[in-house]
Amino acid sequence: MVLCLGAAYVGSMYTTPSIGTWYAGLQKPDFTPPSWVFAPVWTVLYFLMGITLYLILQHGIRDR
Repeated sequence: MVLCLGAAYVGSMYTTPSIGTWYAGLQKPDFTPPSWVFAPVWTVLYFLMGITLYLILQHGIRDR
């Protein structure tokens, strides 16, 4: 889980400075969520990916 959250942090260090100008300049559809939604959603997604990695490492990938 720490590995996934660490990857998110490192990625945000490189992308955050340019998001303000790049993303604001895009033509977005009316149903685009507000900007404040993205941080919590990505945090939850990375947390769930960490749990998934943990479960895979604990139980292994079984053949079907």
